[in-house]
Amino acid sequence: MNKLKKISILSVLFLAIFCVKIYASSDFEYKLDASGNATITAYKGNETDLTIPSTIDGHNVVKIGSHAFDESRNSTNGDTIKNLVIPEGIVEIEGWAFCKCDNLETVKLPESLTTLDWQIFLGCEKLKTINIPHNLTSLSQGFLWNTGIEEITIPENIEKFIGSEFCGCKNLKKAFIYNDNINYYNNGYDTNVFEGCDLLVLYGNKGSTTEAYAKEKGITFKDINEEDDDDDDNDINNNTIDTNTTGDNTTGDNNTINTNTNTNTVENEPVSSTTSSQSNGKLPYTGQKTIVGFIIISIVLMCVLYLKKEKYNI
Repeated sequence: MNKLKKISILSVLFLAIFCVKIYASSDFEYKLDASGNATITAYKGNETDLTIPSTIDGHNVVKIGSHAFDESRNSTNGDTIKNLVIPEGIVEIEGWAFCKCDNLETVKLPESLTTLDWQIFLGCEKLKTINIPHNLTSLSQGFLWNTGIEEITIPENIEKFIGSEFCGCKNLKKAFIYNDNINYYNNGYDTNVFEGCDLLVLYGNKGSTTEAYAKEKGITFKDINEEDDDDDDNDINNNTIDTNTTGDNTTGDNNTINTNTNTNTVENEPVSSTTSSQSNGKLPYTGQKTIVGFIIISIVLMCVLYLKKEKYNI
């Protein structure tokens, strides 16, 4: 085998090995349980709009591990994330998973979620928007402790508070509680669920445990149905049509209609970026630009070697 062929073969083999190694490098670290399901333990990417993958290397992702995105306790990149989507199929988030993710603003939790551990979003001071899935029956201890949440909806499936779920949420202004019998006491002890929420107004039905709790704690209480009516009135008042007609009505020249429509923002439904490399629960891969570059270089190299062979008839 002549020198040119050896160089060509070695170049192609090196490129193939390098590309396979890079393409198999995930932005996530994980561990497997006895059933072969994955628990994410760390994040190595740099996405601001992140959708966690539903599968990694053929393994279903069912959990997010303790401190998985907490840079204060783990070698991970939680601070890069601004908008987070956790896909369907994940059933558990372990303690402090997203603790101190300083730039996190919105979170979309899956309906498959059944278990939340301690203080998952503790100290995420920019976090403003999150939804509560309908398979949960309770939230976790210190669930949104010291976050920037401004408004929260607690659906009817939540039966009780464990403790300090919204403690220190200084920006929390509205909490809508739909379970008339939700328990604010854990084994007889006050859970201090809204401790430090000085701006809070609790919304619930008349005669509910929420009304009683608000009265006991000196928190402003409002009928949740009245709030719904107020929102409808505001929608009508904020939608205006101003019509100014001048000139020839037959041709419609100079006729203008200015419509200002106030678009409602649906709380607890953060929007993920459609351009994110992790969209739709697909696993992101690093080094793709590098791979393309090496492929181009390889093609050029092969062409050069081929031309030299033709020129010198090696």
